[in-house]
Amino acid sequence: MSLMGRKYSTSEIVGSAKQTFAQQLGDQLQSLIHFGNHLNQSLAPIKEDSIQLLIVLKEINAGTLHSLADAYNSINGKGQIAPMVMTEAEIQSSMDVFPTTFLEMKHHHELLCGEDVLDNLEIESTYLRVRCEQELKNLLLRLQANYITHYGQTRLLKTLFHNSFKAFVKTLHAVQVLFEMPFGQNREEVISQTTEKLELDRELFLKLSKIDLENTGHSLDSLHSLVPSLIELVAAAAASVDRIPDQVDLIENTDLQG
Repeated sequence: MSLMGRKYSTSEIVGSAKQTFAQQLGDQLQSLIHFGNHLNQSLAPIKEDSIQLLIVLKEINAGTLHSLADAYNSINGKGQIAPMVMTEAEIQSSMDVFPTTFLEMKHHHELLCGEDVLDNLEIESTYLRVRCEQELKNLLLRLQANYITHYGQTRLLKTLFHNSFKAFVKTLHAVQVLFEMPFGQNREEVISQTTEKLELDRELFLKLSKIDLENTGHSLDSLHSLVPSLIELVAAAAASVDRIPDQVDLIENTDLQG
């Protein structure tokens, strides 16, 4: 039995999925890829943070979906898996609508079996810029709305601050690529480079980052300062990304693939 009574670790679940999908799907399985937050973790995941698997089938129809469902139900710890089922053609045609998702997957994944269909993905800078702007503005709208509705609730404001700050930094990883910088750098490098390129308040960004990492107790008064400060930072970043020319070159950094 693993931590907190969980039956299977991440490695055990992934191993079971690899063996089961390969055996039951046969040559219909073009690729099986592990991506997401559990790539470098050995402990069993919590329910809210599932193991993400990209299952690439050569063809998706009633027969392959039936086989896939049978395979899934034979996996140890299947309830902790979040499957993404696609064909390679669907992946290629989705670069314009999910550029940040596939950018992260391209540089941070583990091939379990089959072809590495993510290795040579080409993501156009125009689509990436628009998606980064959209993510920042969506984050801004959520922050502002939830700050109002959670205004007097310490626990909810604390969760709002930390979750929103992490989402902000995650989007900035993709923004870096627009400026010909590597994807997947550490937080300090992201802050250093994006504050310069987007003309953000570096001192404020570092302050909020330190508070997020410490994740200690917060008073309601402090949260009434922290969340608006984050809102100001996100708003400034969104405005800066909006001004990036769509013609900016996108540099692929395939050597950084996870």
